[in-house]
Amino acid sequence: MEVHVSLVGRKDLAGEIYRQLRRAILDGRLPPGGRLPATRELARRLSVSRTTVTVAYDRLTGEGFVTARTGAGTFVSDAVPAPADRARPAGGALRPRPFWDGVAVSTVFERAAEFDFRLGIPDAQLFPYRTWRQLLARQLRPAAVGNGAYGDPAGHQGLRQAIARHLGVARAGVLSRPWTPAAGSSTSALVRPPRAADARRLRRAPLGGSASTPGGFDRH
Repeated sequence: MEVHVSLVGRKDLAGEIYRQLRRAILDGRLPPGGRLPATRELARRLSVSRTTVTVAYDRLTGEGFVTARTGAGTFVSDAVPAPADRARPAGGALRPRPFWDGVAVSTVFERAAEFDFRLGIPDAQLFPYRTWRQLLARQLRPAAVGNGAYGDPAGHQGLRQAIARHLGVARAGVLSRPWTPAAGSSTSALVRPPRAADARRLRRAPLGGSASTPGGFDRH
């Protein structure tokens, strides 16, 4: 039987002959009962010593891939299964073993627990959804939304009044002078009306001022 073995660029010659013949047997290119070339003939074709081929044949014989018949030659063992009979890896996604098909899955978690003791998760049942919906609906009415234009640059009038009342109680004397609370989008400050001295200093101050006292004004 014709068999192709290539040793071009190989170093382990005996091992390469063994691997290529073994692969040909497993692939079915050398069927069970097929006769391998004689060691002397294969060594001559591959330009290697007969000992190199004999080492490869002995390894195949020891692993049961081939059998040697005295006076007849070396043949592929009949015990080697055909390619169609060997188990092939299943294609597609991995599937569990059949054992797991008979394992019953617990149903204890299918119903909601009366008490949830998990950490870091708030109890959603305690949230005032009804009050939240009422407040949200009230604020989304056209009268509350307005015309969609920008409001007072100093902030919402109601918020400013609330801040003024809070400061009047928490910090007595803060609002004794004509200061007006301003509520912006990112900062909250107290802004007082400009004075004549501020105007004179503004005319003398360089444009832009410094980072700590913008416009040349002192920080109060």
